[in-house]
Amino acid sequence: MRNSSRAVSFQELSGAGETIVCDAEDPFVAVWKVERAILLRKAVADLSAPYREAAQLYYFEGMAAVEIARRLGVPAATVRTRLRVARLVLRNRFHD
Repeated sequence: MRNSSRAVSFQELSGAGETIVCDAEDPFVAVWKVERAILLRKAVADLSAPYREAAQLYYFEGMAAVEIARRLGVPAATVRTRLRVARLVLRNRFHD
């Protein structure tokens, strides 16, 4: 049986030099998932600096709020607030 996970080059689609692993067997679903990931990354990149920084470190780098707080020199509660605001902004952007 063939492994259904496929690595799709994010660089080919966005020039970002990253790889997204997509587990969809249907190629149309795979393209949809990759395009959605690209749109999300671009939307995060458009956030204002404090929110973008927190979201990128948390969601794309896998850092915990406490680690982000240490790195940025702010309280962990501030990081959690920035993440909450970033999610609200992104949710509103994608639901409009």
